[in-house]
Amino acid sequence: MGNGCGTAVPVDSEAAVRRRLRAALCPPPQGQDPAEGDGCRLCPPGWPRRGRKCYWVADGFRSWNGSREDCAGRGTELLTPGDCAELKFIEEIAKNPSKYFWIGLSFASAGTGWTRLSRSCPERSGLPPGSPRAGKGCGALKGGRILAESCGSALPWICQKAAVDL
Repeated sequence: MGNGCGTAVPVDSEAAVRRRLRAALCPPPQGQDPAEGDGCRLCPPGWPRRGRKCYWVADGFRSWNGSREDCAGRGTELLTPGDCAELKFIEEIAKNPSKYFWIGLSFASAGTGWTRLSRSCPERSGLPPGSPRAGKGCGALKGGRILAESCGSALPWICQKAAVDL
């Protein structure tokens, strides 16, 4: 009788592991075995997904910097909306769309316009024009509109991260 030392243990290839995970976790594509499909995108439990992004909506209240730090601690970043369809989706998943939510936009300095925390989407549609008004230099979302707010205000926030491709 051996103790198992020196016994080779078969190691699955990455492709085999992905096939097993897809079969267990992904909805089957129509007319296909889920293990053989093109894959799927997954988010952590309780995080809604749209396309390639996962979202987390905070229940608490923090300043813009505090919100940014919380997202970073989760391995994410503050939401940087890419288009009107994404804003509409965010409005749907927000528990109270009439509230303000911190997002990943700020003014670097007067006269420079909005700066996105994420460089993944350079599109500027939907951004309020001009410079911040009297100390309102951070981006907030309310009812599908992006507004400039005081960075020290305590608001809930929305984090985003890339969905995991299987």
